[in-house]
Amino acid sequence: NLHLQARLAHADRQRERLVEHKVGWLYVPTADAKRYWAYVESHIPAILADESLPIEGKARLFHRFSRKAVREVLLAPGAKDGLRKASAIVRSTAEILLGGKDRLHVFMRMIGQDADLFAHSVNVCTYGIALARELGIRRESELSELGLGLLLHDAGLVRVPKAVLAKDGPLDYAEWDLVRAHPTMGVEIFSGSRGIPGESL
Repeated sequence: NLHLQARLAHADRQRERLVEHKVGWLYVPTADAKRYWAYVESHIPAILADESLPIEGKARLFHRFSRKAVREVLLAPGAKDGLRKASAIVRSTAEILLGGKDRLHVFMRMIGQDADLFAHSVNVCTYGIALARELGIRRESELSELGLGLLLHDAGLVRVPKAVLAKDGPLDYAEWDLVRAHPTMGVEIFSGSRGIPGESL
């Protein structure tokens, strides 16, 4: 994959020469890393839609930035920017997975590598969109609405006290009631948000 800073011209010939010389990786100086990743993040939908890029590289980028977007949304549910990023990730996921089973298999290999809440949300979204696709849902708008709901399905956990979520022993009845209420709390968090269609809730 080759993504250059916005102010640098990128000719197709440069890329072809790198491929001809079997250059597989380009290194970004540490001092430029933050700016580089900000640039990549702001262009994720275009990068994921680029048919000339290998699906494995897209899957790695998707995984990195989708976890980041979910983390932002779950830690600051009212933030507009996080919802915008999450919606863009879901649309990109739907577009990519509509491309066929070979893409789905690459994404499935990638998503099984993490077990935290943010990765879990991304995994549920990806599996759910893939399942809907297999069941015959092909409209991107429907897949996006479903995917956004799946991505945010555990958002209500931010209202459950950390002491309950991290408890070593078994939960008591009151604690279980709190945990079981997290889907309803998630709907409450996002009800009325302009960035989330009602169908996603």
